Amino acid sequence: MLKINDENRTGGSFLMSNFSREGRPAETNPDMIKILEICNFIDKWEQELLFSEKGFYSLKGKEVRNKSKEFLRELNDSTNSKIEEAGFLSGSLKKVMLEIKNSKLKSITQKMEEYETQQSEEWALEVYEAALSSSVKRAVLYKSDINIVQSSYSNGISVLNLISQKRNWSKKTLKTKENKYKSEFYYNLIKSFLDEKDINAYKYYSEYKDYLLTDDKEEIEKSVNELKENLIAYNWAKEIFSYNLTDNEFKKELNNIKDLSVKEKAEKLFKDFAVLEKRKKKEEEISENEKDWDKILEIAKTDITSAVLYIDYTLSTSHIRAVKEYLTQIKNKGYISTDKERFLEVFTELYEDFQSFKNKDISDYIACLNEEDYELLVEFQKTEISDFYVIAEDCKSLIAELSKKLKKAEDKYDCIKLLIHSLKEYKTINKKAPDLQARNKILEAIFLRFSNVSAEKDKKGEDK
Repeated sequence: MLKINDENRTGGSFLMSNFSREGRPAETNPDMIKILEICNFIDKWEQELLFSEKGFYSLKGKEVRNKSKEFLRELNDSTNSKIEEAGFLSGSLKKVMLEIKNSKLKSITQKMEEYETQQSEEWALEVYEAALSSSVKRAVLYKSDINIVQSSYSNGISVLNLISQKRNWSKKTLKTKENKYKSEFYYNLIKSFLDEKDINAYKYYSEYKDYLLTDDKEEIEKSVNELKENLIAYNWAKEIFSYNLTDNEFKKELNNIKDLSVKEKAEKLFKDFAVLEKRKKKEEEISENEKDWDKILEIAKTDITSAVLYIDYTLSTSHIRAVKEYLTQIKNKGYISTDKERFLEVFTELYEDFQSFKNKDISDYIACLNEEDYELLVEFQKTEISDFYVIAEDCKSLIAELSKKLKKAEDKYDCIKLLIHSLKEYKTINKKAPDLQARNKILEAIFLRFSNVSAEKDKKGEDK
């Protein structure tokens, strides 16, 4: 009986049996060719099975699990089918073929199982690393619940020990990794409080700062101290502002703060509160003015004399006077025409001191601006960062260049109105893809038009 120990010996014994002692080939044996053909078939299958684009070695991690049996079953079935097709003449040669096949499949199986084990380990490590990262994220999401925070930290340390077992870390390496994890865990936790300006950032930093590695500690410490200073300054300024102190009383309170950094922040915040309060009152006043104005206009449509009775006489003298002038003009002329000198007065302030313009009570100008001009200035004023402000800047630039030519308020007014109208129309047409070249042509055309306006008027005067 022919005994087969391994693939190499099998192939060697079989081939040598087909050569004479002198090294000359023995007579060709058809069954030998069939055996070699099947060996070639298995070898080719092995290459495609393991190394092809969609072969076994292309699978990674979790997707390798239990796949070797599936691949090998297909190889075994295909090889058996090939052996049956070969139709060996003698049973002994068929037995030799089966032993060769089993030896080759055993070798292939061993390689696949080794790879499957390796990839299973990689998959396990991927899961562990994800669990480690998840423990930090979960603690951040539930940072207000100390039990979840502590549980997430404990889970992270447990996972780290599992990774250590897989990677065969030394005790020293494991300790280093634990310290790094601790630092990352509490760094992210404290930073999430910082991002929300939550004073718990200071509490957690005080309790866990010794867990932070040097770089993390330095970064967090600076931010925590700044947050603490900001909160102290904010709470102080807010409380002191509510007392409605005089300037001297405020300075006396401010001098009680010993920390210079906190003192500086508190003083700035106090001033910010004052500005916000002033703005709030201004907005409320404007809102009331608008309500008052709407009511007056509605009544004035049918009875101007009665409309005067609805003027709010608690408002500023200038506002009351403007409303009365408006109603008088409506009664006498039936419309309001723009005083171009007054329009330029307001518009010049718009592009020279935008903040001052925003705080101006436009209702004081209702009697000297037509409806279009009045609404235009109100529109400018209501916008925080306005596209119209860009137009105002263009006006400033254009008027500056034409200042020697445009002496009369009427000419400057016409120039500004044309520019605003043209650029608003340009912006509407070019909303999605601004064409700066087209915009510059508009500016150039207006400049050319008004650069000659004075000369043309002087010439007409001479002709007369």
